[in-house]
This record gives sequence, structure tokens and C-alpha cells, in this order.
Amino acid sequence: MTAHRAGILLLALGACAGGRPAPSLVPEPARAEVQWTVLLMGDGGSPDERDDPTFAALEAAAARAPERTTVVFLGDNIYPNGLPPEGVEGRAAAERVLETHLDALRRSGAHGYFLLGNHDWWAHEGDPDARAAVRRQADWVSSKAAGVARVTPAGACPGPEVEDVGGLRLVFLDTEWWLTDRAKWAPGPPCEPGDSAGVVLALESALSGAGDRPALVLGHHPLASGGRHGGHFGWRHHLFPLTDVKRWAWIPLPIVGSAYPVLRMSGISDQDFSGARNRAMRGAFAQAFARHPPALYASGHEHTLQVIGGASPPLLLVSGTGSTGHGSYVGWTDSTRYASVAGGWIRVDLLVGGRLRVAVIEVDRDGRPRETWSDLLR
Repeated sequence: MTAHRAGILLLALGACAGGRPAPSLVPEPARAEVQWTVLLMGDGGSPDERDDPTFAALEAAAARAPERTTVVFLGDNIYPNGLPPEGVEGRAAAERVLETHLDALRRSGAHGYFLLGNHDWWAHEGDPDARAAVRRQADWVSSKAAGVARVTPAGACPGPEVEDVGGLRLVFLDTEWWLTDRAKWAPGPPCEPGDSAGVVLALESALSGAGDRPALVLGHHPLASGGRHGGHFGWRHHLFPLTDVKRWAWIPLPIVGSAYPVLRMSGISDQDFSGARNRAMRGAFAQAFARHPPALYASGHEHTLQVIGGASPPLLLVSGTGSTGHGSYVGWTDSTRYASVAGGWIRVDLLVGGRLRVAVIEVDRDGRPRETWSDLLR
């Protein structure tokens, strides 16, 4: 088959992939009906500017009722290499990115938490321990944002860490702990729990102890996805792979281009679902969730906004478009309820009476937010 015919076939397949359901939309509740709000936004580590429109809109949303709002940054808070040591190139730029996150909290009056992603874990040359960048970021946030925000889980440990806020139970996990090569870790303070079996038991305990509180489990890596980490690639990746590096590089490389998705799906990286450590992590979480299902699991990692139906938990969220203009490919799976690459976040409202309302908020480049999907749980 010629490259030209291959391109036509892929385009045709894309055109036939219609039949997507119309977005669910339920009326937005009156402010008096909302007991607590959690705003979930990940992968904000490379904002276009200090006044990034997605961050500005998030700040305005948090400021509506800051005394009843929690903001969770879902990891990859600094691209590409986490927080470098002081005096190292890139340190000042990385601090400015973290300040962008903190400014949204300080000015809104809301409280927040930072999860850490794979880019936050990046080991810098000269670091004595692969966990050093994680600890630097936690220490920096602690020194600059006392009483406003903190990194959790701390100490490069897996968690779970539990916070009960406004009738909700938030359960925080550091999912990168599962995916790193621990042979590169220098001796240091032990984590508790310190192994995967202990994390599963602690996660089960955190969920079983929630009582009547809906439990939201929060991590950086998704458990389901129609994006590239989940093994889904569009025709552009097969025909024009260089556009992943430079958006203008529309150079057709049909055979070479297809090698990249094949490698990604073969388990070459544990950041992808195909990786052995990633599979083990998701299997461990499934074990805990089967006994004590949370209301939902939310993550970043994919530069997309996704709502995916599940069994246990019943809803899987991906909110990884905190940096304006950094969306990446997303396809629709059989379980997808909504998917987008727009900048934005996902809002979870605990309503008076105990029901959860989940909404996808997209933000245009002028900073105008718009609710594009919403539904009620429980």
C-alpha cells in the first residue's frame, strides 16, 4: 500500500469513528446547594505566561466560595525536569511556575494540595538520590505556602494520605513511586507503608473508614485513558510523527511514524499502560477498589480532559490540561463519556443531601470558562 493510500485509509477510518454521545449536561446547582467543591487540575507545569488564562479562570472559580473550596493540582507541576537545585540553570523558571500555582490559591483564598507527577520526580545531574527533586519541591512549597497549600504524599512516599474536608474524604497517592527504579535510591527515611502490599492494605483501610463520606482517590497516573499513555494514537502520529515535536513539521513519514506508536504500545515505558510496573500498579489499585469502591478516581498525566465510566470506581477522571495550549491526542473508547484537549479542569461538588455533581470546565484562550459536560453521581 502506498503512503498516499495509507493516508486516505486512516482519514476514512477517523471519519467513520463518529457516533459519539451528546455531552451530558445537568443544571448547575445554586450556591446554597453546594456543601463543598473540589477543583481538579493537573499538568500545569508549563503555563504560557504568568497570567495563563487557565490559571486565571481557576483562580476566579476558587474565589466564588473559597471557604468551601479545595484545589488539587494533580502533578507535573513543573516541566520538564521538576525543581532543580539552587544555583542550577532552570531553577528560577521552575520557581516562577510554582508561583503561578500558588498565586491562584493566595488570591482566591482557597486551600490547595500538590500531588507529584513523573516530571516532578525527575532526577537532576548531581542529585544524590532520585527522590531529591521531589523533596525539594515539597520543601519549597512548605516554605512559601504555609497554611495555603502543601505537597502530599510527602517524603517521596506512596501514601495513601487522607484528608477529610467538608463531608468528603480525599485520598492522595503518589503513583510515580510505583513506576520508578528504586535501585537508584540512596538510603533515606523509610516510608510507611513501604511496599506495594502495605499500600494496598492502607488504601483499603482509608476507603473502608470513609463512612458516609464519598471518597475521591487522587493520583497522577490514570487508570483508564483514550490518550497516548493508554495506547491510543491518531492518524497524525502514524503519518506525521514529527508534529509531536514541532507542530509545524508536517513531513509525511508513514512507515517510520507507525514505529513510534508500536514501540509505545510494546511496554517500552512504564509511564504508559503497556509498561510492566504500570500494569502492576493498576492491578494493585483494582484489588483495593474491588473491596471498597471510591466514588471516583481522578488523575492527570494525559494532556486531556476525560470522563470515563468504570465499574470500581464508577467514574474515572483525567484532568491534565492545566497549561493552556498543551493538549495532546485523545480518542474515544467504549467507556468514554466525554473527551477533550481544551485547557481546563474538572469540578466535583458535594451537594446538600450527599450526591456528587461532576463537571468538566473548558477555558478558551481569553480565559472564558464554559461547562461542557456534567452529571450527578450516587
